[in-house]
Amino acid sequence: MPSYAQARIARFAPKSGKQAAIVSHVGLHFVDLDSKTESLLLVQLDLVALEYSPCDNYVVCVEKWNPQHPAENLFIICTKTGKTVAKFEWKKTPKESIKSIRFSDDEKVCLRMLPCLGAKDVNSIEVYKDCDFSAPSFVITAKFANRSAQNMKKGIPPVFVDGRFDGMDLCCLNPAVEPEKSPFYLFAWQHADTMTAEEDNGTVYAYDLNGTAQNKQKFMISCPKGQEIQTKFCSTGHAVLVWSQSLTDSTGKSYYGEHSLQYVQIFGGRDRRHVPVFDNMIQDVAWVPNGSAFIVISGVQPATATLYDKNCNPQFEFGKRYRNTIRVCPFS
Repeated sequence: MPSYAQARIARFAPKSGKQAAIVSHVGLHFVDLDSKTESLLLVQLDLVALEYSPCDNYVVCVEKWNPQHPAENLFIICTKTGKTVAKFEWKKTPKESIKSIRFSDDEKVCLRMLPCLGAKDVNSIEVYKDCDFSAPSFVITAKFANRSAQNMKKGIPPVFVDGRFDGMDLCCLNPAVEPEKSPFYLFAWQHADTMTAEEDNGTVYAYDLNGTAQNKQKFMISCPKGQEIQTKFCSTGHAVLVWSQSLTDSTGKSYYGEHSLQYVQIFGGRDRRHVPVFDNMIQDVAWVPNGSAFIVISGVQPATATLYDKNCNPQFEFGKRYRNTIRVCPFS
């Protein structure tokens, strides 16, 4: 097995586990774990972040932005040939760059969320299909309906205004129907701190990538005081958990702000509800791999862990313990 004394990043191919990508001072090394030999070496790549795509066919990696010598620094590289199939400019932090590229589980769809460099910048999400990175199949622009409570009371129709996407995630296809007949939902959200002055909610917007009007929002999820938003999808697409957080606590009791958790059914029905949490504080949330249940750790330490079934009915409370992380056996 080759060794790399000055390696700084190492990732295993997540699906097959038969390849490793290693970043050293020399460049990017691809190692075949069956033959225990180096299969590819891409020199002169000074990478600072790297992740594999779901089916092992690509790595998404980034170099630090150099304002003195501006050039494309965010790459999508084929793991079999070493060819760079797409490259873009990325001026923000390397950690955010990896999140800006999102593959579907079968890699037939790749999403790229364009960065916003200023508070008033408007961005969009480019959608690439069938591994063709020459040009996006279509683009979803951050244009949202301004539904202020005051205007709704007056019966004034919503006005579509420019916004920005702060994050995105993909829901799986509906396993109960044929793949080509299932909606394929993209969830993209805007945090509360970038909304208009009349609103203090973050909002999650759902787009159907298999629909006829991909730019049109199918439905929305309002996240009160949602200055930070995360989505946790059930593996079967039955439902999604939307975890939102404000950066300040109105009661002044917590340094970590206030948290909210919503349960929203997608293919399982139309049920929506707020999941009760202790002390407005969430430590961690996770679905079990088969999608039959989820666990929430909430409250100040010692925190309480609660098990819910897939329909958001509480099943068991584990009691108070000092814990803030959920790890579930992948074979459960």
